[in-house]
Amino acid sequence: MLLEIPDVLDAVARLDLRSRIDAHTFSDGAGSAGRQARRVKHNLELAPADAANLSRDALGPLIAHPQFQAAALPARMSTATIARYDTGMAYGYHTDDPVMGPASNQQYRCDIAITVMLSEDDSFDGGELCVRTPFGEQRTVPRGGSAVVYPASSLHCVAPVTRGSRLVAVAWVQSMIASAEQRQLLFDMWRVRDTLTSALPDAEVSSEADRIYTNLVRMWAQF
Repeated sequence: MLLEIPDVLDAVARLDLRSRIDAHTFSDGAGSAGRQARRVKHNLELAPADAANLSRDALGPLIAHPQFQAAALPARMSTATIARYDTGMAYGYHTDDPVMGPASNQQYRCDIAITVMLSEDDSFDGGELCVRTPFGEQRTVPRGGSAVVYPASSLHCVAPVTRGSRLVAVAWVQSMIASAEQRQLLFDMWRVRDTLTSALPDAEVSSEADRIYTNLVRMWAQF
């Protein structure tokens, strides 16, 4: 699943975040990557403590978004990593680490990756997020304030930025549903249920769709 959720952060929120980010210093982002990914990672990142202080404002609206909740079914979620790609920077094809977190009691399985675009649409060129799927490569440049949700298990990359700076908040999720196939089925069923309950709130088929969806979540959820 590669899902873009538009208008997560409005222009005022993005401007406020960028001004607060500008008060901090970026450093080489390769140090936060795994051994293989480190070889192809060329970006800049805020120190984790600085990024953590911005995480609620960068990710809070996404976490509250019904579409994100339905697609990710989050059990645990990282704080934000704030990353910047200046002209010429890129992140080659890689797969995210399967387990993240600083200590054994804080570690989590990395099921889903998230990118929230903090830059404005006309402030950079290039920098496409490229995700290899069974149906071919999908490429996207999310609009300012939009979020992209995609499998952390996929091969993915950030193409070279050819002009300006690409500024993003990145995070990772452990889902209640470990299987990507089951998450996709549940998201499809959620959309069907949502359509039915909006159009036919009192119909028996709407109640049946709700029953099927909630019991599938109950069957597959793990904590």
